[in-house]
Amino acid sequence: MRLRTLAILCALTGCADDNVSVFITGVAIPTVSDGACEYDSSTMLSNGRYDTSRGDSYILFASVNNALIPRANELRPETNGVFITDAVVNVIDANIGASIAEYSIPASGYIQPGSTAVVSMEAIPSSIDVTGTSQVILEISLIGQTQGEISIETGSFSWVVSVCNGCLFPMCVTTEDGEVDESLGLCSPGSNFPLVEACPAP
Repeated sequence: MRLRTLAILCALTGCADDNVSVFITGVAIPTVSDGACEYDSSTMLSNGRYDTSRGDSYILFASVNNALIPRANELRPETNGVFITDAVVNVIDANIGASIAEYSIPASGYIQPGSTAVVSMEAIPSSIDVTGTSQVILEISLIGQTQGEISIETGSFSWVVSVCNGCLFPMCVTTEDGEVDESLGLCSPGSNFPLVEACPAP
């Protein structure tokens, strides 16, 4: 019902299905400094991994390009910045080519005209069961609005995710200071990177 409502709204308001002007270019890789995660839109993953063993969602940080031309000058405000508000996701079982689920989720990000920025989303909520397959393909379209109040819908972006049970939560490692600060798995446990944990003190 939500997807049908979005389609009707786009028809009424004139959504621009424009994968030339605003489009997903890839999935960003985080860096960790003092326990804080930052995402650079210029660094890309080649594919994803999702560990379902702890019941976490699969979190995705998409790199999105806004190729619209800046319009701001001393006489008028910018109208071509884009606010992303939602994502439509179709989860496909890569082994048999059948859709597992299709849904709309909140997505958050702002992309200045002529630039690239990161948009975050819960691409596979924990309520979506993908444990019956080893690999899924996420077909993702983003929905938002320009600062000039023109609705935007991107073209579909395909992202391959391997599904596992326990692969991203390995055994602990022994460290001299008892801490592991730079584990990329700290950013979104269960999504893409192993969570390296320090072993408890003996």
